Amino acid sequence: MSLARALAPLVTFGCCLAAVTAAAQPRSAARVRGPVFTANIYGGYDMPLFTTTVTTPSTPGNPTLQPASQIFSGADANVNYTKAGRRVALTLQANVSNRYYPQFTPSTAPSYGASVTLASTSTSRWAWDLTQFAHYAPISGTSLFAGAGTNVANSQSVALTSATAFQVSTVRLVDVNTAASFSYALSRRTSIGVSGLVGGIVPIDSQVTRSTRLNGRVRFNRQISRALRAYVAYGITQNRIEATSTQPASSYEITGFDFGIDFAKPFQLTRSTTLGFSTGLVRVPESQSQSYQLTGMATLDQKFRGSWSASATATRDARFVQAYRNAVVFLGGSAAVSGRLIGQLGTLMSVNYSTGDINTTVGKSAFRSYSAATQLRYDFRRRVAGFVEYSAFRSEVDDSTALIGFPTGKFGRHGVRGGLSFGLSPFTR
Repeated sequence: MSLARALAPLVTFGCCLAAVTAAAQPRSAARVRGPVFTANIYGGYDMPLFTTTVTTPSTPGNPTLQPASQIFSGADANVNYTKAGRRVALTLQANVSNRYYPQFTPSTAPSYGASVTLASTSTSRWAWDLTQFAHYAPISGTSLFAGAGTNVANSQSVALTSATAFQVSTVRLVDVNTAASFSYALSRRTSIGVSGLVGGIVPIDSQVTRSTRLNGRVRFNRQISRALRAYVAYGITQNRIEATSTQPASSYEITGFDFGIDFAKPFQLTRSTTLGFSTGLVRVPESQSQSYQLTGMATLDQKFRGSWSASATATRDARFVQAYRNAVVFLGGSAAVSGRLIGQLGTLMSVNYSTGDINTTVGKSAFRSYSAATQLRYDFRRRVAGFVEYSAFRSEVDDSTALIGFPTGKFGRHGVRGGLSFGLSPFTR
């Protein structure tokens, strides 16, 4: 808990700073934007993909997978409110969603979330933000680890599903996170920052395993030129899962440093090209030992003439996977393309792949993961759009006695989803 104690003074300092600066700013300087409402309604159908050979026990916290085809429908709504003054901005966010599976029991999977953020808006050397987030899921829908890939979507597009939900459990849980970050400009080109997060899963019934996570990071930045920035950072990640009636307690810590460069320069034939590169060395828990792993990331973002853009990412990283209660070292890549085909019709496509090892208490288990999605979106008017989406996901985890009690084997699903997206901002032009 050393990291939590280290973050406590920072959070206290940030709260005091927010109170002082908020009280100091004149009331006439405040401006209000929002609230902004967005909503989606959708329905779809998904089914097994290729051959499925999954081994998993039906124990508390590890419900049996549902390999059958399923029809689903759902809706989600979000509201965002921001009030910004000369020195402090207050942002409130709330979201609610529900998914309905007519052929399963339980048939509904609702979730609720809310967050509050205080952030500095002044142009002084200091910059900071504080965020408190909570998410409640009376019935959670989860999927197996999909690897390094993440959803890539612009702000005007409905987010793609990297993996169709195929598992509905009856556990109830609350996910709570407190995050803070502070930075200080030492000079016009040099800055230093510190960030941290304290969070965990709070159980509401006996089927949920309590867990805590702590993240901390110190980063030094140097602007070399207008298009080139270099940095060096040191971070620590701690994860602890309490014991259950079937599984012992587990506690892991990943520490290490990384350094890299961000390069951005416009080219004559394109509107903008952004390149990024970082590398580092981290200490990862192995079975009854520790190992040092080389990590890194390379990114490419390209904006073309008109509305088209593309991005690609290659990653080698180490992180925790809650489903397996262990650290995972993997190599992965992802790519995405988005743009407008004709008139109000646009598209968004993404692919992801990753492979690596799950480091368990008695050995290693290799995995491979694939996912892809494509979406067509038609804008009926400025804030109303329809979309249809196809997504596919496949995970392969080698059978191993090291993963007794957790899903292993081959599992895949694919399906189609369609619906409507709405946006409303009644107090903003």
